This record gives sequence, C-alpha cells and structure tokens, in this order.
Amino acid sequence: MVAAGLNPPEILKYDAELAEMIPEGEDILAKHDKVRAVKWQKRYNAIMKARYDAVQRFAATSIAAANAITNTFGGVHRDTCRDGMGRNTCAAPQSGSRDPQLPDGFSDWCQNPANPTQLVPCNH
Repeated sequence: MVAAGLNPPEILKYDAELAEMIPEGEDILAKHDKVRAVKWQKRYNAIMKARYDAVQRFAATSIAAANAITNTFGGVHRDTCRDGMGRNTCAAPQSGSRDPQLPDGFSDWCQNPANPTQLVPCNH
C-alpha cells in the first residue's frame, strides 16, 4: 500500500513494531499471563491508534488534493447528484459554459474510477 502511494510511509514503522510484538503476545496467551496481557494490550492499542491517525492524516490530504482538482474542472458525478451541503452537482452546464476541450457528446469532467487523480470526460 505504501509503494502504491495509498498509505503514508510512516506506517511501516508501526507495522514493524506490531510484528515485533507478536511473539510476546503468543507467549502471553500460552501462559495465560493476565498482568502482562494488560500491558501488552495498552502498548498494542497505542501503536494501532498512532497508525490509524497517520493513515487518516494521509487520506485527508489526498482527498483534499483530489477534491481541489475535481472542483477546478466541474465536480464529480455522484449517483445522488448532491454534495454534502445538498447542492445539485449534476446540473447540466449552462449553454456556452461547456469546456471546449471536451469531446462531442460529453458535458463534464469526472474522476477516473481506475485512477482518482485523473479526470476523464463524462456525460451525466
């Protein structure tokens, strides 16, 4: 996921820490050591929270960048045709406002489902 640019590089550090904890966790389970289990679980939860927070920050940045690109070129087609504020995002462009670079028969730009960082012609 990191190599594909879908997760931040810093999560590798958290994944390595979690991998190092596995043998200790298996030992705790085998010995039914409840005291060590509580300490282990707190450490595990802290690492998972830090990992989750890193992914959320990365996703927020990526989504904001994609939205900025999309909004520049007229929005993304949504089945509901409503954005978060209830505004119609699928309204047909007003006459004369059509992008001259769009091929005939297409009225808007949409995110490419295969690559959300690209815009492709679409027809709502």
